[in-house]
Amino acid sequence: MASLTLIGFFNPQNNGDGEIVGLMNATYPLTLSIANSFTYFYGYYLTYDPINNILTIYDGFTPTVVYTQNTTNGNWQCTTDSFGRPAVLATYFTTRVSIYIRPVVSTDTIRYNWETSSITSGSYILTCASTDGGTGGGTVTLGSNDSVYIYTGLTSGKTYESGIITSNAGNVGNSTFFRTVTTGNSPGVPQSISFVSTPTTLTISWGAPSGTQTPPIGWYVVTNSNTGAQYNTRFYNTSLTIPYDGTPYTYTVESVSDTGYSGPPQVTSLAGSLVFDGGASTYLKLTPGVAFNSGPYTIECWFYNSADWSANRGLLGGGPDGVTSCMSLFFTDNVTVTTDRYGGGGQRSYTVGSISANAWHHFVLVRDGSAIETVFIDGVKATGAAGGTSVFGGQQVNNLNYSGDTQNVGIYYGGRWTGYITNMRLVVGTAVYDPTASSITVPNTGPLTVVNSPNTKYLMLGASITTDTSGTQVILNNSNNVTQSSSLKPF
Repeated sequence: MASLTLIGFFNPQNNGDGEIVGLMNATYPLTLSIANSFTYFYGYYLTYDPINNILTIYDGFTPTVVYTQNTTNGNWQCTTDSFGRPAVLATYFTTRVSIYIRPVVSTDTIRYNWETSSITSGSYILTCASTDGGTGGGTVTLGSNDSVYIYTGLTSGKTYESGIITSNAGNVGNSTFFRTVTTGNSPGVPQSISFVSTPTTLTISWGAPSGTQTPPIGWYVVTNSNTGAQYNTRFYNTSLTIPYDGTPYTYTVESVSDTGYSGPPQVTSLAGSLVFDGGASTYLKLTPGVAFNSGPYTIECWFYNSADWSANRGLLGGGPDGVTSCMSLFFTDNVTVTTDRYGGGGQRSYTVGSISANAWHHFVLVRDGSAIETVFIDGVKATGAAGGTSVFGGQQVNNLNYSGDTQNVGIYYGGRWTGYITNMRLVVGTAVYDPTASSITVPNTGPLTVVNSPNTKYLMLGASITTDTSGTQVILNNSNNVTQSSSLKPF
């Protein structure tokens, strides 16, 4: 990935005299290895976005000025400086490979990553040595295609300076870059990563690392692991909205401090959702279907009601292909979830918080080995239960045996689904969640997976209408009325 070599500055703002103090005192030429990453020097942060060809200078925490390159004369410029004058960076930039070390630090280990594009021959020489009496490290020579090396056996709490040199690297020539880090002092990993998508944008949100961070977090780096695209945001921002084409991608979010990178947790967006128009012939048929029987089970999905709650909305049935004693599952209204043993008698209902229409929600119905059952909406437990025994708050004992095969998705005998369903998982014999818990963590960092195979009887991830990722069901799209959306999905 290309970065910039800065030869000199001409009239960057600001400080009242058209210059950035400190940058003008730097020794040139100075390679800014800032390919989609923050580079810190002389009290300033800089970023370079090679995709959109934008250079941003940060004075402290504020973007002081954003430069773009004039395609006519090649000058890097912003619209105006603080005095209303055109602010221009002279054409003192050249494109070259970025030699930027990304350290991930642990108690006695430092892992270094660097960029290798445009290096077509030669080698990397990586050095690591303690400046305050730590042991370990050394010098290693690596090939032109290498981009990672791990030093182990280092001393905890000691400072290590590392450098990388490209030697005889064709059109690149010799280049060096150095980083100083302290073992045992890596920044914490971002928490609770989640997605919200629209047809054209994707918002990735996360929580700050837990505990006090020393040194403090400076910024976050979000990386598309499929395309390599990276996005940066300062430490006080914990969400990022980017353009999105609906393709399922894996993203990583890393926190960054002066000691290096945290190492990333990963999140993967869904491929899409299935669309149900509420018609009497719009549903899926599962063969052989799912008999939930008398033991533990888990039913979960993401749903989006694009109509209203004035009619019963069926998720599972007990519909056109009803089998005696199978389970039907439906919403009576926006605060009531009901199950029914089709043709065999016995309803169980749960009162939940008001569910909004035209929005994504996560749903769980779970029963454990003691027959305790409850419902969670968006991770929040039901507040009331009825129809079973030992009712306690939003849970109850449900001893019904659903021995018949539930075969329909998106419909039951008394109502149909209008809207979207995705990430649906039907599990028999396993309580994936604890029905006695007051809340659960909503799984919004990637598609659901098979649980305790062969207990997962159906797994629909929204990518294909007639695909069961568990490999259990043959799917019939009745009248081909169910369609697929690659753009509308919860994450």
